[in-house]
Amino acid sequence: MRYHRLGSRTADDFNFKLSIVHPNWTDKFNRKSYLKLFRKIIFDCLPAHLSVSLVGLDFDQMSVFEKLYFDYLDQLKKDPIESRLERLSASNKIFDLLIPNERQ
Repeated sequence: MRYHRLGSRTADDFNFKLSIVHPNWTDKFNRKSYLKLFRKIIFDCLPAHLSVSLVGLDFDQMSVFEKLYFDYLDQLKKDPIESRLERLSASNKIFDLLIPNERQ
């Protein structure tokens, strides 16, 4: 039996996985040479037991991500038992935005 979080996400969605969010609308991240160097540095420095996903978001998606991220941080400050469902909901909203946009 696999572990499932509320909302039916499996542990594979988040265990030992690092997501790096970057803007995809800037000149720097639109240059293939820069993105290749960025990826190389990340992958060269990453511990072997972690996987990484680079997530390029456009301006509107980044605005949504920032709101969701700071809402999630606010949930973490609350009582862990009373705010569990709200915290999981906030976490799932972030997953829903990042997973379709990730590149490995």
